[in-house]
Amino acid sequence: MKAVVLHRGALGDAVLIWPALRALRAGRWDVLFVSDGEKARLTARELGVRAVDVEAAEFNALWSEGDAVEAEPGPSLVISTLAEQGSVWARRARERYPRAELVLVPGPLDRASALGLEARFGGPVMLETRQAGPGAAVVLHVGAGSMEKRWPMERWAEMLRAIDGPVSVIAGEVEAERLTKEERAVFAEIGGRYIARLDDLAEELKCAGLVVCADSGPGHLAAQMGRRVVSLFGPTDPARWAPIGPAVRVIAPQRPAPMGWLTVERVVEEVSPQRH
Repeated sequence: MKAVVLHRGALGDAVLIWPALRALRAGRWDVLFVSDGEKARLTARELGVRAVDVEAAEFNALWSEGDAVEAEPGPSLVISTLAEQGSVWARRARERYPRAELVLVPGPLDRASALGLEARFGGPVMLETRQAGPGAAVVLHVGAGSMEKRWPMERWAEMLRAIDGPVSVIAGEVEAERLTKEERAVFAEIGGRYIARLDDLAEELKCAGLVVCADSGPGHLAAQMGRRVVSLFGPTDPARWAPIGPAVRVIAPQRPAPMGWLTVERVVEEVSPQRH
């Protein structure tokens, strides 16, 4: 049985489709994952699916009226987060995959839709916690998709000083532009590194003893790679957006609040060796 899964979007949203891909693989589906280049390649490597870039001509052709679409009768299942029922894309996709059940999932994915897809295709698939080697670092990822979700940089610095053992402080390349001059100075002072490539981020997370992050894509990735994750929430709802994984702990206010609600002492308590 062949399945085609099409997705594009932010890292966290992309990783939320992994449980469904695991369920399909467990059901012995031959899965082709179509997504943005780096995400497609990482997913192929981690989950054992085939992958192709969503910018390939045969997929770009589904977005607009034009020449007839070349039919591909092989797949019996197509899952897409790219379009809604009744759209040009949906109609063209049915022409391309005439024998397939077409499952359209309005994006962006959240926990409910991700777990619903997983269950629909035979899940859940148990994901084991991966034990880190001796001396593994606590990885602090200080970035987030929006300024509102970022914990103040000075609190990351204060927490770093309170942790015993090796610590790695990282951020995405986009943070080099988003951080203020003062935040960049603090980030440099605590030994922070910007990681541009998704493959490099994945390798950093694989080696972590614990990953501490805001509501962000790297937190979702670490959780789906079986790492221990502490996820810091404020303005967003963890019931909807918390990472899915075997060892995820969430720190969140009773009601949505700016990230300033969260004290350093509360996070240090959660990352202490006794808790993990």
